[in-house]
Amino acid sequence: MVAAVLGAVVISAEVLLLRSIGKWLGRYPSVRNASDNIRNAMNMLMEVALLVGSIFAAIKMAGYTGFSIAVAIYFLNESLGRPVQKMAAPVVAVMITGILLNVLYWFGLFVPA
Repeated sequence: MVAAVLGAVVISAEVLLLRSIGKWLGRYPSVRNASDNIRNAMNMLMEVALLVGSIFAAIKMAGYTGFSIAVAIYFLNESLGRPVQKMAAPVVAVMITGILLNVLYWFGLFVPA
C-alpha cells in the first residue's frame, strides 16, 4: 500500500516537473542535438526493423520469388519519389506481393513450394 502511494506521488511530481526540466535542459545545445539524434536513430531503427520483417514475410510466402517481387515494389516506391511513406512502404510492398501471388496462383502461374 505504501509503495502504491509513494509511486503515485513520484509519478505525479515527474509529470508536474516535466515542463520545467525540459526548459532547463533546452538551454544546452548539446542536449538538444543529442535528443534530435536519438529521435532520428529510433525512427531509422523502426524503418529497418519493418523492412527486415517485411522481407522475411515475403520470403516465407514464396521464397525468393516473393522476395524479388517485394523488393521490386519497394524500390519502385523509392524511384517514384516515395508516394508511400518510407516506414509503411515495406509493409505495403509485402501486402501487394501477397495479393499478386494469390492472383498468380489463381491463374495457375505460381505454385507455392
